Amino acid sequence: MDPITCPSLPGVSSITMTNATGLGYGSQFESDPNNLVTWYNEASHSCVWNGNIDSDWLNPGHWTDCNNGRNNYPDQFDDISIPSGLLTLPIVSSNVVIKSVTDRETPGESGGTITINSGARLWIGGMELKSDLTIIGNPSTCFDCVLAFEELSILKGATLNLEKGIKVRQRGGEYAFLVGDGVTSGHLIINPNSSNQSEWPTILPLDYYNGGILVEGDNATNRSSVFINGLKSLMHNQDNDVITLVDFYEVKNFDNYIIDSAFNWEMASPRIQINNCANSLFTDTSWNQIDFMDSQNEDFPMAFNITFTNCTGASVGPIDITKMTGEVNLGFRAELANDPGNFLIWNP
Repeated sequence: MDPITCPSLPGVSSITMTNATGLGYGSQFESDPNNLVTWYNEASHSCVWNGNIDSDWLNPGHWTDCNNGRNNYPDQFDDISIPSGLLTLPIVSSNVVIKSVTDRETPGESGGTITINSGARLWIGGMELKSDLTIIGNPSTCFDCVLAFEELSILKGATLNLEKGIKVRQRGGEYAFLVGDGVTSGHLIINPNSSNQSEWPTILPLDYYNGGILVEGDNATNRSSVFINGLKSLMHNQDNDVITLVDFYEVKNFDNYIIDSAFNWEMASPRIQINNCANSLFTDTSWNQIDFMDSQNEDFPMAFNITFTNCTGASVGPIDITKMTGEVNLGFRAELANDPGNFLIWNP
């Protein structure tokens, strides 16, 4: 729900918002088709974490170039970057909002880590990440350490690394993660480095359905990449792909991956859509512990667990796929794959 809804108001030509703050402050959260509301101080800053005192996100002294005149720590109008190599890195212990993770030209000005504590949420309203960032939950088995957005574009060669205990909550976008955009590259690493599923990052929707992951690089020297080693991707619409590899991508690792549809639906579209193999790299050709939880609806022509498009004659694999031990795997069957090049070897 928008915090302010302004249809036409007889006799009112404008409303000015002053001395207001909070997570819902600002024009991006209004429904104001007649432009009646003017918001005071929506100036954007590029805030850089310095960690001068301790790890408290909300302490203005921890941020450089962040004199926004609101709280002087980042909010929904501000970009952030987290440098690497600092002794004290930020901890999110409440619900906070930022605009985006901005690009930094100087080495070391990105690549740091944000920890999200239990019961806290980091919302990225601007939906872009343009510099390296690692996010981790505390505790490692956290079920409510939340990273949230509508959809998140990882651009300009940036890498997002999700480690233990993170719950990604996505609202509204066709995909949760857009890794590269065909003009610039991006890189997504999901690696809790644990066999304990309770520590794996989970992608869930905020409303109905989870959008999944799309990976698209720029060219053969500027590829986008995906590395998965411990992910639960849940509540997918039966009609949407779960992961789509578009062009100029690299599959660096693809292990320990649970894919589940919403309401135990049989899937009517591919779980994994692989395109343009000749332009792309499959560094990992041993996909271990994969759980296609729900079956495919064989009445639909696109109901495949994995499908290859525009890959004829490409040098791929072979790719060995091993199903997850002791799990459901109703969709783990060779006959449910669209694999005209015989790239896949299905192992029990």
